[in-house]
Amino acid sequence: MGEDVLFEAAAEARVFGGGAAAVVDELVRGLLGRLADWQQSIGELGCAHLGN
Repeated sequence: MGEDVLFEAAAEARVFGGGAAAVVDELVRGLLGRLADWQQSIGELGCAHLGN
């Protein structure tokens, strides 16, 4: 995770009054969700390419 992403998460924590750990947790959960979507898409593409 890049330094600017963590800086943005800390800025959001200050603006919304949440704890920095909670905002970073939310950020990481969002990134993991996107990663899972990418993995699923890649798997579907592979199956379509192989004809399965």
